[in-house]
Amino acid sequence: MAAQPSQQEVLDVPYEQTFLTYLGSLPEKSETTIRVFDRTEFYTIHGNDAVFIAKEIFKTMNIVKHIGSGEKKIPSVALSKVKFESTIRELLLVRQYRVELYRNKGGKGAQQNWFFAGKASPGNLQQFEEILFGNNEMSASVAVMAFKLSGDPAQKIVGAAYVDVAERKIAVCEIADNDHFSNVEALLVQLGPKECIIQANDQSSDAGNLKEVIQRSGVLVTEKKKVAEFINKICLIKEHAATQLLQAVETFRKKGNEIKKESQGALGSISNTWEALLTDTEDEARELLELSQKLVNSISVPLFDCATKKKTLLKKVFVNRESLEVQADKTEEILTKCFKDYTDSWGKYKVYSKDPQKEQHVSTICYNCHNEYVWQLAGFNRTNEVLYETIIPELLNEAQETLNDVGSSYSTLMQQFTQTRQEKLNKRLDKLQSMEEMFALVNVQSDLSQYTQALGAGKVKLPIKSHENPDAESNTADVLGVKMLLNPLTEPALKRKYYLMNQKLSNFVNQIDKEETALKSLKQLRHSYIDNPSYGNPDGMCEDIMKSDFELKQKRVLFSVLATQLNLFTKDMIQDMGPMEGEADDGDSDGYTTVDRDNEKAAHQFVPYISRKPGLCAYCKGVLIGIVKPTVRCKVCKQIVHQRCEMNVPYCSGTPQPRPLSKFLAIRSKSIDSRTSNNDEEDDEDNHLYSDIDSAKALPKPRRRRHSGSSADGRAIFVNGSYGSSPNIVPSPPEIPTKPALKKKPGQCVILYDYDAKSPGDLSIKAGQRVTVINSSSIDWWEGSYKGKVGFFPASYALKLQDKDVVLTCLYDFEGEEDDELSIAEGQILVLITDEGNGWMVGRGADGEGIFPSTYVEKCVRR
Repeated sequence: MAAQPSQQEVLDVPYEQTFLTYLGSLPEKSETTIRVFDRTEFYTIHGNDAVFIAKEIFKTMNIVKHIGSGEKKIPSVALSKVKFESTIRELLLVRQYRVELYRNKGGKGAQQNWFFAGKASPGNLQQFEEILFGNNEMSASVAVMAFKLSGDPAQKIVGAAYVDVAERKIAVCEIADNDHFSNVEALLVQLGPKECIIQANDQSSDAGNLKEVIQRSGVLVTEKKKVAEFINKICLIKEHAATQLLQAVETFRKKGNEIKKESQGALGSISNTWEALLTDTEDEARELLELSQKLVNSISVPLFDCATKKKTLLKKVFVNRESLEVQADKTEEILTKCFKDYTDSWGKYKVYSKDPQKEQHVSTICYNCHNEYVWQLAGFNRTNEVLYETIIPELLNEAQETLNDVGSSYSTLMQQFTQTRQEKLNKRLDKLQSMEEMFALVNVQSDLSQYTQALGAGKVKLPIKSHENPDAESNTADVLGVKMLLNPLTEPALKRKYYLMNQKLSNFVNQIDKEETALKSLKQLRHSYIDNPSYGNPDGMCEDIMKSDFELKQKRVLFSVLATQLNLFTKDMIQDMGPMEGEADDGDSDGYTTVDRDNEKAAHQFVPYISRKPGLCAYCKGVLIGIVKPTVRCKVCKQIVHQRCEMNVPYCSGTPQPRPLSKFLAIRSKSIDSRTSNNDEEDDEDNHLYSDIDSAKALPKPRRRRHSGSSADGRAIFVNGSYGSSPNIVPSPPEIPTKPALKKKPGQCVILYDYDAKSPGDLSIKAGQRVTVINSSSIDWWEGSYKGKVGFFPASYALKLQDKDVVLTCLYDFEGEEDDELSIAEGQILVLITDEGNGWMVGRGADGEGIFPSTYVEKCVRR
């Protein structure tokens, strides 16, 4: 085989590793493109292209060899010049493939220097004409077509252009087509082009259908991009490079700050030059961003606008020409009609000219038709003379001027961009020269000497006082010593002080962590305002940052003082004092625990949340409106903030924020607290020994639990330990027990569920009906009457009513999220307890009592 002698010659050389590196650096290509590498005396093809050539062209895999080793091992095929010409001819003329040719202008080994030498496609064989037809007497028609869809949605208009290089023909037309592009397909069959060019990145369905029609016709499709797309691609590359530079500057600036902090100013000049270098790199990145923006705003957009306007003008030129041609056609039609009338009148004149009665009439008609024909003939001839000698050349000149304007606009804009870039480069050169001079002034020895002199300055004497004897007249030391005294007299006060101060210390740790995080968030927000002034005013935050920083410093001082004071309690003293009363037995201690500490340092677990009622953001205090402004809520602490405030909220506290109780529950809680409080407890607020008790956490409020046993009306205030916390929104009817013998007792009740009588003596009832209770001595079955009918019904299906009770019907589902909220379902029956007047009501139902929105219920019509 002709390919094999050269195969061994090229594939065994060791320097192919350098070639493989270049081959891997080439950009991606389409499957219909074959890359060929010219090695002077032979040609090689590699990778999937080599496998394709072996299978489809030579019909054997024996010519395939491999170069490289390991993962870089790829198949390769070597071709002689004769085989190369026949292969290229079949690829381009028969199989409709593209070919790219690469040549080496360097030497061997590391001196290889490959470059792109040329390309060819079925419709563009210019660079391969000598290879294809130089040693062969054959010739082929090389025709290329281009299609462009019109933007008119009412009708599919396709612009078509045809170029045949061999025949030197150029044709342009515009055709109306249907959804299947039948006319385009017929045009492809008639003209038989080798390649079709269409617009790239057109995502419309019509463009996809057009491409399918072309491919179905066996024609190679080539997609061409616009100049604007090329400019936008360049801008994206520049912006990406600038972004990477800015990120690198930020990273190394942090590292530089850390080094500067560790050196404590010992290397001042180096730190300054390093910062100058980072600043210069940052400026370079920003200039790159500015250039990319200028390329878009000053060139791409104006050029596109100019081209669009000129395109409209150019189209109007051809529209005007078509209108003139239509006028000429109408003039010709009138002339034809006049000539026909003139011919008919002349025939009648010859027939009736000898008749004295009709001669005058026929002559008049004939002469008038003759004059009209002469008139229209002169107008038609003059119209065509003016049209083709004056107007059409002027229209062509206008079209040429329009195209010249587009070219002039492009030239002017690119010149302006080049001048701007040149100015930027000149400024960069000046900056680099100044930086070179600054680097030359770096003097580490001088920096170290200045740092040493700074350290040699006199130290400040701390205002520390020693322990003094309270007996000023005595010269001896204090007999009580300098340590805390623990005895039966001081133990109660010291014990209480120790545990309260220890708790206060834990609270300080919590507060300091929170304020440090809040201060950090404020500073980050200010930096974002500095980087993007449109977000906010950075100067307006300086006062808040200073205030927060000062408060944090104060708490740090207090924390340090408190820790030092607690160190006065030795281990022996703590053991002698023992634990605080009630602390060891209290499983729900309010003290600061490790779990709380971990929760406070944990991040929030925000999830999307839609507020059902207005509220305030926990961070910015703005109004929360779930649909207009997206909100999120922490799954742990239940904190609700705006989505834009999510990144600025401090660490999670680990426990839900307290929610103000409703008016109804607040009154009940207050009454319970007053009953459970100890009125005889001593008030230590004014005692300086116990004045720090106000820093301790308040005792937890007592929780109300389900009433034990069964009540007469069979209802409970709490369900699962909270108001309205039933597992399902829609309550299900309970089981019906066996009916006992009942005693009559009058009363009123409202029915909660529908009940159909299942045996004689039962009463069929519907939800919302008011039934008169005759006997309710049993907690399972009651006897009642409704509209003259008497019977039994389940007691759990009804709620007793007072004379002035209001019955409500639920309009929508509402799921209670807080302890005092009652979950309700559409159609559920409730009894109103009180209307708080703030959009919320308190009521009771089958699941207990709680609050719910007043807009979710309506007054039940009495039945």
